[in-house]
Amino acid sequence: DVVRLKGGAWEPWYQYLPPKNTSREEQVNKLLKKNFIVCSTVMVRKNLLAKTGLFNENYPRHQDYDMWLRMLAHTKFGSIREVLLKYRWHDQNISRSPAITPIRDHMIEEAKKRFGRI
Repeated sequence: DVVRLKGGAWEPWYQYLPPKNTSREEQVNKLLKKNFIVCSTVMVRKNLLAKTGLFNENYPRHQDYDMWLRMLAHTKFGSIREVLLKYRWHDQNISRSPAITPIRDHMIEEAKKRFGRI
């Protein structure tokens, strides 16, 4: 989908459709490669948050990615195969910044230790 903004500019909108429910092992492999979870579509049980903790505010970006990796060490994720939101995707999105790579790499290395992949 594309939406027309004031002034005639066109902006792309990303429709998020979660991946099909897969095994926990497949979820770990996918999440170690890429954060495929859109934070504004997630519901989490309170007891899981108590066990894994909330966002790690020491990270300037991708706090959600770190939290998903910590949660997946304790449980399998499920999903609803429906478009639950439309997300505006543009060049100024923080997650598109090249400065995030070292932070992301650190999170992945920590997660690999948790999952016994190192």
